Amino acid sequence: MKQILYIFSLLFFLSSGISAQNQSLGQWKVHLPYNSAKKIADTGSKIYCASEKGLFYYNKQDNSIATLSKVTGLSEITISTIAYNPTYGCLVIAYTNANIDLIINNKIINISDIKRKNLTGDKSIYGIEFYNNIAYLSCGFGIVALDLDRREIKETYIIGPLGTEIQVFDVAIWNNFIFAATENGVYSASVTNPNLIDFSNWTITFPDNGNAGDCNMIEVFNNQVIMNYAKPGALNNNSNDSVYIYDGFSWTLAGGGFIQDNIKHFSVRASGGRLLVTNSYSLSIYDNNYNRIIYIDPGVYADAAPRDAVYDADGILWIADNGSGMLRMTASLSYDFIMPDGPASDLVSAMQVVDKKLWMTHATRTAGWFNTYAAGNFSEYDNGDWKSYNNKTMPGSTINIGNFFDMMSVAIDPGNKNHVYVGSKGQGIIEMLNGVAVASYRDTNSTLQVGIGNPTQCQVVGMGFDSDNNLWALNSLAAKPVNVRTTAGNWRAFSIPGITGAPLFGDLTVDSYGQKWINVIGNNAPLGNGIAVFSDNGTLEDATDDKARFISSGIGSGNLPSTDIRAITEDLENEIWLGTGKGVAVIYSPSAVLTSNNFDAQQILIKQDGINQYLLESEVVTAIAVDGANRKWIGTESGGVFLMSPDGTEQILNFNEINSPLLSNYILSIAIDQETGVIYFGTNRGVISYKGDAIAGTGGCSDVLAYPNPVRPDYTGPIAIKGLVPNGSVKITDVSGNLIFETKSNGTQALWYGKNFKGEKAHTGVYLVFSTDEEGENTCVTKLLFIN
Repeated sequence: MKQILYIFSLLFFLSSGISAQNQSLGQWKVHLPYNSAKKIADTGSKIYCASEKGLFYYNKQDNSIATLSKVTGLSEITISTIAYNPTYGCLVIAYTNANIDLIINNKIINISDIKRKNLTGDKSIYGIEFYNNIAYLSCGFGIVALDLDRREIKETYIIGPLGTEIQVFDVAIWNNFIFAATENGVYSASVTNPNLIDFSNWTITFPDNGNAGDCNMIEVFNNQVIMNYAKPGALNNNSNDSVYIYDGFSWTLAGGGFIQDNIKHFSVRASGGRLLVTNSYSLSIYDNNYNRIIYIDPGVYADAAPRDAVYDADGILWIADNGSGMLRMTASLSYDFIMPDGPASDLVSAMQVVDKKLWMTHATRTAGWFNTYAAGNFSEYDNGDWKSYNNKTMPGSTINIGNFFDMMSVAIDPGNKNHVYVGSKGQGIIEMLNGVAVASYRDTNSTLQVGIGNPTQCQVVGMGFDSDNNLWALNSLAAKPVNVRTTAGNWRAFSIPGITGAPLFGDLTVDSYGQKWINVIGNNAPLGNGIAVFSDNGTLEDATDDKARFISSGIGSGNLPSTDIRAITEDLENEIWLGTGKGVAVIYSPSAVLTSNNFDAQQILIKQDGINQYLLESEVVTAIAVDGANRKWIGTESGGVFLMSPDGTEQILNFNEINSPLLSNYILSIAIDQETGVIYFGTNRGVISYKGDAIAGTGGCSDVLAYPNPVRPDYTGPIAIKGLVPNGSVKITDVSGNLIFETKSNGTQALWYGKNFKGEKAHTGVYLVFSTDEEGENTCVTKLLFIN
């Protein structure tokens, strides 16, 4: 079977390790956790480590760490296993969706045959074993032989009873026989047999009586075959593993203190003349006589959770750990943790950026805002560095962050980016100041309430600041769900006129008029009941003048296309944009919602392929963010991200898994750094950022800057001019006043690619940039040197 072959230049040698540097325009950057390591491959000069969320390597020559991802040319995100063949200098990467990448001579070669194969069963690739020029892939249906010379699939072996598919978890080659560890035991055949496709050439060698047994790892050590056996039905359980030894005649249960029974093993591996066996909390290392000579457990390093281990040629032990990334350990058991910087988790429930600092909460954000009981966990990203907050990173904190499960919201003080509130569905709110948890709030010390019918939980699902820097918090399942903490530290609670009982709530957005837009989900009611708009009328002490309006479906009742509300966002013209289960809707006059009977939302009519339709009406819109040019970045549940013009009638960009490095088409949250133009996309597979071309600002022409400047002859990228009049006309002329190029700024930034109106590269010289607002009253001027 021939494969479709895709070859990419390996970019990661140039672009990895730039996390602390500024992103260039149009550049993508992944922000993933690498702590859940599971597999190691030693290439001699580098140690590769596959984690649950990505791949990285450690360069032993210069002690650098670099990550590999879709941004650097990999085909997928989630890795199943990796292995290295030194003869071919080839790293084989198998993904959980059965796609395969080969990295040879700094090139990435994609082999997608198994991924594209039409199978109804298990296509997973569990293991990789090399023999001569063949990489044997242990798959959920059989064994696939990958020819490394031709870089194509050579054969597939379906070896189950009567030629049926069978899960093969691992393969080993010994004495010219190939041994396959399967769900039904161990099968073997002569590796030189030219007809391994014929299932009759395979015989089952374990168990001896022919009964089925789950064998999930097999290895050659000390001129014997070592096999890990999980008793029938226990393959995925956390117990019941045993180890057997095959000497060419029979299988013998390992005994005499060798390898504990009834413990789940994660790896059984021969390396450096020793046998390395990992389980949930320890690594045992055995000599040729199967005497355990080294035991590594939490007594050696805290929270030990080894998943794989290998010795390099220098006798250094490398460990893949499920919580600590990769470890480098010497013979004296001294060690270093090696792991790329990243957030604490790939879960994303909320993100917000203020003054170039991103804060993110880690929890599963379900459509109905149901509890998933994810332990309290959140992260900050500042100047290229990540810092995580949880019980592991803050063990001495007087506030037990782990108890604040399902952290669903974050609010950054507009006046101090280091003053942050994090809301949870378990224990209320945590207040952070300068990286320290200084206070927590729930029913015992604030107006927040425990849930009616759920007295152990104080659920805070949405938060936001008003123009007076008062914190507003939405308290789900409470009779008075709207709470405010003033700048003086005083608390007030409000009921919502017209909303009875104690419904579930979702997001909270505070608009420029001080109105609170609340996603009302209901209590045991159909998903997404609508939106409540609440106003305290500017009188926190007087509840008698409070007003509210409930917005739902139907003309005259709000006209929402769907009451499944996923996003509520105010744009730069104070319009409210709504993400619903059936596309986008806009409330163009939010200031009149509480005073007028005309408060219906409007859908945006666009023409798609000659057909009139409403904007994204077939998509579940999950997130909306507004950039410095008032353009809308719209996230969806299955279609990726759309960048729309300010009025939503023109599609500017669409990013998805196929046409970009976007981690997933399922977008959960979008946050924009308005000062740099970086957009963060939170997906169900983690966070990735993209450097956009719009920057917010008030203008004023005091800090106009063109970069690069001067422009060198070999530079072909965009020339960015920032600090301009917001959304103004931009003209570029030579010193004689001849107009070379004209455009419009996105926010306070415009781009020029160094070409004139004819598409020709500009001549060497000094060029003037003029930016003027729509009224022609304000003009900014700067100059740049262009060298052709």
